Amino acid sequence: MMKRYLTTFLLALGLLVSSIAVGQSAASDPIAGLNIYPNPATQDVLYVQTTSQEEKQVAIYDVLGSRVLAVRLTGRRMDISSLSPGIYVVRIRQGENSASRKLVVR
Repeated sequence: MMKRYLTTFLLALGLLVSSIAVGQSAASDPIAGLNIYPNPATQDVLYVQTTSQEEKQVAIYDVLGSRVLAVRLTGRRMDISSLSPGIYVVRIRQGENSASRKLVVR
């Protein structure tokens, strides 16, 4: 049981480090004006905003790499009420561009 917790912790730490290494500054965003808020999310709604009005494909992965939610957004509001508290990776695709961000749900 302790080995499982250690593995989960190391995976979460790896995701955190990789999301920082990928770079979360606006200058390196392949998706112009990408903004995900609130983060940490404390309610059932996540907003995914970009400067373009193109449709966005949003997928959310847990720390084990399993996809837990996937939607196509035409607006910016996303229902995340099905997510349990934890750390997730959000992958956004818009046109030919894609980006990943860390998301904390409380």
